[in-house]
Amino acid sequence: MNFIFSDSLPHSIKHTPYEALIVLAFALIAGSLLYRFLLSGVTRLVTRDQSGLQAKFIEALRAPLIMWIVLVALLFALRDLNFTSIPVLLQEFLWFTLVGLIVVSFTMAAARVTTLILSTYFAKRGQPVTTLTVTLVRIVWAIPGVLLVMNLLGIPVAPILTALGVGGLAVALGLRDTLANLFAGFYVIIAGQFDQGDFVKLSTGEEGYVSDIRWRMTTLRTLSNHLILIPNSKISEAIVTNFSKPDRFMTITLPVRVAHVTEIEKVERILMEAAAEVATINPNLLAAPAPSVSFASGFVEGGLEMMLIFTVPEYQAQYKVLDQLRRAILKRFRAEGVEFAVPLRRVVQ
Repeated sequence: MNFIFSDSLPHSIKHTPYEALIVLAFALIAGSLLYRFLLSGVTRLVTRDQSGLQAKFIEALRAPLIMWIVLVALLFALRDLNFTSIPVLLQEFLWFTLVGLIVVSFTMAAARVTTLILSTYFAKRGQPVTTLTVTLVRIVWAIPGVLLVMNLLGIPVAPILTALGVGGLAVALGLRDTLANLFAGFYVIIAGQFDQGDFVKLSTGEEGYVSDIRWRMTTLRTLSNHLILIPNSKISEAIVTNFSKPDRFMTITLPVRVAHVTEIEKVERILMEAAAEVATINPNLLAAPAPSVSFASGFVEGGLEMMLIFTVPEYQAQYKVLDQLRRAILKRFRAEGVEFAVPLRRVVQ
């Protein structure tokens, strides 16, 4: 272990453990002052960044930077320490601490910077990074970090990998449901069926905005602001309707049934006037494409069916628009004497 703390320049002074603690304290104080100075300078620089990317980068490296300051302070304190004056167990503890700080700090920095790069990439596509993606990045960087620590500590890696290979089958059988959800989550992300913020509806009836995709389940936020937790394996097997792809615009059809004797031109005029009235008070009833009236359904039981077709910017916006349209149509029908279709029933005694 001494070769790590050795210096190329000879030193005649060997510190006692108490002197090393004093050096450590002064080094930590100097490091904290340098940290505050750098942070204040970087803060002034970041205020000029309109995108906010620099601020996110500095925030990602904040914790690793603190670890590096502690690491440098330890190296200063232990460089001239007389190791013959401390127990072997304490020497091993210092060795483990230094190795842990080195590996953990650089692994954390790599994982955070990678996550930041992915966040920036997905943000350009209008998508946030899922929890499963962040977890995967941490695992990818943690594996080589653990292997490096084991190698530095002299722990043989090959027997452990062999044991993991032999026991992998038993673990896979015991955690088959968990692993199925994990790989199903990877499949959902890679396949791009939906992203966070999309409004989806499953064939089993659940619907809502995709809140997050975790390693075990996908979270949907309903219109009533409640959460639905669905295992990823169920998501991958279900028939999913994505109301946000390829775009969020939705074409809504509002059927209106009137009596047979009603003139369809009159009904068409009333429906268009009602749509124009609602469009002035609710911008979610889009002007392009313009609302239209269709007589495609034609003759139905008890009367005629006309359909008012309009477009809203997203799924949730349709409910308020439909409410206002129905109120406006009902008001105009009553004012102009238009009767709704009434189904006829013949009672046989």
